[in-house]
Amino acid sequence: MKKTDLIMIVLVVIAAAVFYIGSQMLNSRFDSSFLEIYSNEELVYQIELNEKTNDIFIIDNELGYNKILINNGVVTMLEADCRDQICVLSKAISKAGETIVCLPHRVVVEIVGVFDSGIDAISN
Repeated sequence: MKKTDLIMIVLVVIAAAVFYIGSQMLNSRFDSSFLEIYSNEELVYQIELNEKTNDIFIIDNELGYNKILINNGVVTMLEADCRDQICVLSKAISKAGETIVCLPHRVVVEIVGVFDSGIDAISN
């Protein structure tokens, strides 16, 4: 192994560490996060998401049935009567920006982060 190879490896590891730490800091900067559930493009449910949030929400519209579990700040699609079951097989979500989507029923479950810096776009 040459000296330049070792330098390149060290630089790549440092860059990866910087990007990882930066992304973790961005996720932790949100003051709070909210769970929003949309059905047919309409907001039907919104709740602040934290470790104490425990609830089951059922959407039963003309397109089908979805059962959503909110447990200790983690959101999971428990049941759906669609054919493909992709939404049920999706991983649980807990961070801002993550979503679970059931296309046949037009249901979107999304976690939205809210960052309140005290400065709005007009005054800045």
